[in-house]
Amino acid sequence: MVNNEHQKIEYRGDDPAIKNALERIKPITLEDADWSADDRYGVIDGFIAVVDGRDDLDGALQQARELIQRPEFEVVTVIRQSASLEKTEKKIKDLFWDSTTFGYKEINLSDNKVDFSPAKQATILLDPHHDNFYIKSPSSPYSILNIARYKLGLEEPEYDFKKTGFLSGGADLGKDFKTIFGAASRAFPEYISVHMSNGDSTSEPGLMHFDSGYVMQDSDMGRTLESRDNNDLPRKFIAAANAQNFDPLPGGVTITSSITGGGSIVKKTNTTRYEKYKEDERNEELTKNKIHFQDGEDSGYQGQDGDIMIMRNDRWPDDEHGNPRLPSDHCSTIINAYGNHGDHLGRIVGLMSLKVCYMSPQIHDNI
Repeated sequence: MVNNEHQKIEYRGDDPAIKNALERIKPITLEDADWSADDRYGVIDGFIAVVDGRDDLDGALQQARELIQRPEFEVVTVIRQSASLEKTEKKIKDLFWDSTTFGYKEINLSDNKVDFSPAKQATILLDPHHDNFYIKSPSSPYSILNIARYKLGLEEPEYDFKKTGFLSGGADLGKDFKTIFGAASRAFPEYISVHMSNGDSTSEPGLMHFDSGYVMQDSDMGRTLESRDNNDLPRKFIAAANAQNFDPLPGGVTITSSITGGGSIVKKTNTTRYEKYKEDERNEELTKNKIHFQDGEDSGYQGQDGDIMIMRNDRWPDDEHGNPRLPSDHCSTIINAYGNHGDHLGRIVGLMSLKVCYMSPQIHDNI
């Protein structure tokens, strides 16, 4: 097995609780997994499955889709090996600062002047079967099409969806982005977009939580699907998504991959903590009972940059034998808020989950 190097994330602050917590975080790598039970995947601490995706990423993610349905695995991590992460990081950082690509936010200054803050988040539509990726960008009133709309008295759309890539004249997101999220979208067609976030938009780093999810049977109970409305998406894109036939997972997953700044931190779900968490959620008291990773003594495990983490969401049904499928207790990297790489963006992460992504039309129809 080829050595998979682990680069320790540097913390530049002086908080002793964070320093102590960082010592309790172990990397998720091929070498740290136990492969004795099954040579197709390794196991870390009984709840993390590790899959080698260096040679066949699509096959590894299909295996991850199967493994995350097994009760014992709350997390599946697919290991990659990339020599181009730094190039991808630079491309994406440049796009965050380009107001025409991901957008910007107006800031009112004290002297009644207006300044512009770069985007902190972005949405990219995924149609990997046709090798198409579209960036959701603010619609420019000065574009030729919008000028024509204005003259014809037509309404100007709030957003445009611009195809990426050199041949289409669009922005370049970098090789790693398309490799990672193209493969993830093929393996998990429930998600037809990815949410890109920079360090400034990550709230409460280190806050342990469980992501909310869906269960197919819940439609009879009047629950609504908390995700984006697909009505504003291009018709051709929706048609391509509708052309995919698949059996939806019995519950949702959160898929993350960090381009830089460290992957998600996970620890084995404690059933007592989970029951208390659900009680606090029902009573709307979660804000009073926040649990930060650095507040305890438990060990955690962290994904590495460029690898793909699949974490089970809340509300999965028990398996056919009545075994509960618990959600993953996880958090974003602790030191994200401290600019661990010494720049203005910190961590860059791609995220696929129920609340931030556009979902396949089939998921909307089934729930």
